[in-house]
Amino acid sequence: MYGIDISVHPNFRGQGIARLLYMKRLQYCRDQNVQYGTVCRLPGFIQSSFDDPLQYAIAVGEEKETDPTLTPLLKLGGIFQGIIPNYMEDQESGNAGAILKWQV
Repeated sequence: MYGIDISVHPNFRGQGIARLLYMKRLQYCRDQNVQYGTVCRLPGFIQSSFDDPLQYAIAVGEEKETDPTLTPLLKLGGIFQGIIPNYMEDQESGNAGAILKWQV
């Protein structure tokens, strides 16, 4: 299963809502015995010192950097698989998306 973006209204962020939605999604995949993956933004890339989204994502995975989207997904058990360059028009992410999969 490929997961599309989850977004929580700014007034309700920080309450664990996105985490709950991801946990329910992962439980559904376990129950259905299907693999789960997604591609996420890298909004912290633009403010980092990195020139390349791949190197930035690797640093996040090694816990040398923190990203508002990728870091929480890695903490939820996502396994970084690489980058898709020019995945979306998103200057914050260097137009790239990070590929993640879960072992469910």
